[in-house]
Amino acid sequence: MQALKLRQKVVDGEINLKIPKEFGTIVEIIILGRFEDEVEFWNEEEIKALGKTKTLYTDIDQEDYSQW
Repeated sequence: MQALKLRQKVVDGEINLKIPKEFGTIVEIIILGRFEDEVEFWNEEEIKALGKTKTLYTDIDQEDYSQW
């Protein structure tokens, strides 16, 4: 199976796609809508909070791997 991922601008309810020849003459099309409130990238506050996030992981062997 081959895949092609594109982001297209919808103009008057239509999009224009050029399908590569190697895809053949029959294709399956899946259209996913994007919503304005979707977060595409993490903001600075989220990135800074990464090191402070508690996890479910517990150090079973109490080993200091920083010296490896």
